[in-house]
Amino acid sequence: MIDTISNILKNSMRLISKKFKASISLTGGIDSKMTLAAAKDFYQSFRYFSFYSTQAEEKDALAANKICKELTLEHKVYKVPQTNEEIGNFNLLSQIIDHNSAYIKKHKETELRKIIHLYQESEIEMEVKSHVSEIGRAFYYKKLGKKILPRPISPRHMSNLYKRNMFNRETLRYMDNAFLEFIQMTDFGKSFKNRYDESDMFYWEHRMSQWASLVKQDFDFSHNTTIIYNNRQLLDLFMNFTLEDRINDNPQKEIIEGLNPKLFDLNIKNDNAMKNKKRIILEKVFFELNSLIP
Repeated sequence: MIDTISNILKNSMRLISKKFKASISLTGGIDSKMTLAAAKDFYQSFRYFSFYSTQAEEKDALAANKICKELTLEHKVYKVPQTNEEIGNFNLLSQIIDHNSAYIKKHKETELRKIIHLYQESEIEMEVKSHVSEIGRAFYYKKLGKKILPRPISPRHMSNLYKRNMFNRETLRYMDNAFLEFIQMTDFGKSFKNRYDESDMFYWEHRMSQWASLVKQDFDFSHNTTIIYNNRQLLDLFMNFTLEDRINDNPQKEIIEGLNPKLFDLNIKNDNAMKNKKRIILEKVFFELNSLIP
């Protein structure tokens, strides 16, 4: 299975290298390192970049820069301005971005500055993103610090996984009813047996599909994007590994080691906020408490 996944990823990067003048966006995370490993035989065909506007993002960008230096790859880091006034035509371009997204969400100014800065300053034509890979990595188990999650997951569990909402109970009950309808209409979980984890499938159907698609849509203003993990058969293969392996990212580590041993041996990483122990405890308390309160 590892060989099959590795071949799919490598062939995807080969096709992209032939078709586009592409740039790989990098962090210190395991998803982008897996993408970078898959591009090993085609490194000269790609550009490499990171961007940041916060201290946490800067750590990620510096980790990516260190990786590229070790692999002798040229890597560009874009520092996003801290104020709107530093960006030309900020208000006008922000209105265009909001309009392009059909006003589905309210953009934070930090997000708008990222998009506009890359639009104005970068030479990116096609970005290779590593989003979606998280679907095969037991996301909610990591987020909540759990080794076991409820099965079946209830409408309230889905509401809690979807969005933190402790105080607006009216909205929370509206969400509960919406997810109850979703469960009933799709027979959610009934055909999963031991093949699929319900929380993984919920993450796939609701959180990642929404978040990743909106991020991609936002950056369409600046450049085109492709995501090599956006492949249902590939994601299905990642689901075949044991829960313990997926929680510990063992398949991803093995894939990186097989595709680029030097990259694997560097062992350069940057733990993001999701791995903060205090945050994990708070997420766990919220999930359990809000699942009990009507």
